[in-house]
Amino acid sequence: MKKILTALIMATSMNATASDTTCAEYVQAYKSGNITNAYYKFQAGISDASMTDASTLRNKFNRLTDQGQGEMVMYKVALRCYSRPSTPLVRIIQVTL
Repeated sequence: MKKILTALIMATSMNATASDTTCAEYVQAYKSGNITNAYYKFQAGISDASMTDASTLRNKFNRLTDQGQGEMVMYKVALRCYSRPSTPLVRIIQVTL
């Protein structure tokens, strides 16, 4: 069982680094004016984190959204990403949340 869990963790972490969402992708989605598209890119950025970090980031974002601050967080992330197009989006989300 331990070997299966280890293999699963390694497979998901390798997959996440292979498909990291960049700041440029998020900014492009945000600038399109389609908040749904930007939201999906934002969630993809969160999914690029490790399983534990992704869960923590989702919980923080959901709590802020419940307080009516979700769009402001997405805006702040877009501003921070603007000058760092090749940076993985998850890094900026971690700093912002």
